[in-house]
Amino acid sequence: MEDNRLLYVVALGEDGFSRDVTARYARDYTAKGRRKEWWARVVQAIIRPYCLVLIHIVNSPNRDDLEDDEAHIHQLTEGMPITLAGFKDHPIYVFARHLKQDRVIDPPTELGSEPVYPRSPVISLKTAENWMRQGRTIRPGCQPMKMVKQRAVTISRQREMELTIKCAKSGGHSTDGEVMQGLYAFSQTELYMPEPIKNRIIPKNEFGNIDLFVPSMFLGGAVHIPYKWLFLWVMRIARKLGFDYAEAMTGFEFKKRCAYPVLEDNVVAAENEGVIIEAYLEAEQDAEERARAKRFDQVCKRWVRFIQGLRICNRLQK
Repeated sequence: MEDNRLLYVVALGEDGFSRDVTARYARDYTAKGRRKEWWARVVQAIIRPYCLVLIHIVNSPNRDDLEDDEAHIHQLTEGMPITLAGFKDHPIYVFARHLKQDRVIDPPTELGSEPVYPRSPVISLKTAENWMRQGRTIRPGCQPMKMVKQRAVTISRQREMELTIKCAKSGGHSTDGEVMQGLYAFSQTELYMPEPIKNRIIPKNEFGNIDLFVPSMFLGGAVHIPYKWLFLWVMRIARKLGFDYAEAMTGFEFKKRCAYPVLEDNVVAAENEGVIIEAYLEAEQDAEERARAKRFDQVCKRWVRFIQGLRICNRLQK
């Protein structure tokens, strides 16, 4: 076992398929970070597409599930790594120095004298803006669990950071050229509930549209008209009839360090939906009649031109 340097082990089955059994034979399987994406793709191409059972046992469980349970038990009983590199990306244990910027240990329970933590209490953190994009808002009174340096993803955000640093320096505060932002856990958030529509007036954000990143952010008393071919018609008809409407912003597209909002369809008051749809059908019918009259006029003009051409040819022949 001292000379065991196996990296990957594949077992062949009686049906011609294979499965990964590295956890059974390799030494320090979880501590050496063998689980690569390319190896997962290779194994996915050779595993069997069906399950095997133990035919000599009545009501036996899936044989593949038994092997997976055996590998899981071996992983739990393997023990703690003895090197610093073995803790990196370890599925059970973790060093605080190996945590990503948006991760934190909650609660921080140490194992032994060294600051080694179980990976199970590691949770992901997000900014208040990112939580809002998932339809959640920070609960009142909650403080950030972690402060990190803010990154300038877009040009406008970089300008905001530069302005913040400039204002801080002019006020006598030391910022070291960095702007910090808070990160919050899922337990510090609650479901975002927008205000319902009042008097058929849709509450909008500072840009004149509404945030609709997830279905739970939909306004009460409103209706969503999700047809692409109705997008411009609804805007024109609602503006003509004097109805309030708003474009739904469902996300952002990032191009050349700029964030462009993704506007999809329109949101109107539920009381105005029937009037808008009826006005649209009437306008569409009028447009079809105008198009039909235009086509008829073009056909008549072509026939006149054709008959005049025949008359000219007949006159020349005579």
